[in-house]
Amino acid sequence: MNTVSFPCARGFQRGALIAAILALVALAPLCAQEQPIARNLALSDQFGNEMKLGELAGNATLIIVYSAERDAADYLSAWHEAIKAILPAGTRLVAAADLSAVPFFVPKGAIIKQLAADYPALPILLDWKGSLSKALAPGKDKAVVALYRGGSQIIKVRGIASAAEAARLIAAVR
Repeated sequence: MNTVSFPCARGFQRGALIAAILALVALAPLCAQEQPIARNLALSDQFGNEMKLGELAGNATLIIVYSAERDAADYLSAWHEAIKAILPAGTRLVAAADLSAVPFFVPKGAIIKQLAADYPALPILLDWKGSLSKALAPGKDKAVVALYRGGSQIIKVRGIASAAEAARLIAAVR
């Protein structure tokens, strides 16, 4: 079978490919932006207590400390310590760990038991499906701390806890 090739068709294909790549590059930041927390999102902590995070984010002033790192609990604990003493009354502080990357063969019960033993005073919401990652868009940061009021994200601080970042976050609460 003979195939006929038109030179202008190759130019069109190349142009369409370049346009598609440019469109993907331009739209990528929009896809990576945080989304609102789903209203029906409920997560449990290492003690089995469930929290309806979606409702709380919509109805109260809420600070979420979130990490997807292997040492997530350490980052969460450091942020918790930096913020809790200067937290204004009526503001809820919640720690959440993204555990969606935990291999299927690692028993969830062992992780829960270890978190309960290591952090008895810090309830950490266990996000086994990575649901909060869509809302917080952590990227490559060790931790993300986000302030929600009335369902809207007011401010997001990225990285490891510091006094300056904690003060900036609390200033936004007030």
